[in-house]
Amino acid sequence: MFKDFRINKFPVRQIFSDEDSINLTELLAALEYFIFKNIYDENDISCLPLVTFYDYIATDVVKNAELSLKAKILKGIVLAEAGLIS
Repeated sequence: MFKDFRINKFPVRQIFSDEDSINLTELLAALEYFIFKNIYDENDISCLPLVTFYDYIATDVVKNAELSLKAKILKGIVLAEAGLIS
């Protein structure tokens, strides 16, 4: 159900094309912080949209294989902690 959840189109992709508007490294670091904070606080299912957004940025915007793998591992951790996969 949720393991294949993915953002297909993000309507404001132009935000990420301008280097002055947003720093992707800081955005990914902040997302990762909030994801781990939610996992630690046992708010697993509520951080699934954050993980999906992290995955979208890592895979489709930055196109970094290492960050994409990290996002998929984070998604697996969140889904396992929520009890949606075993």
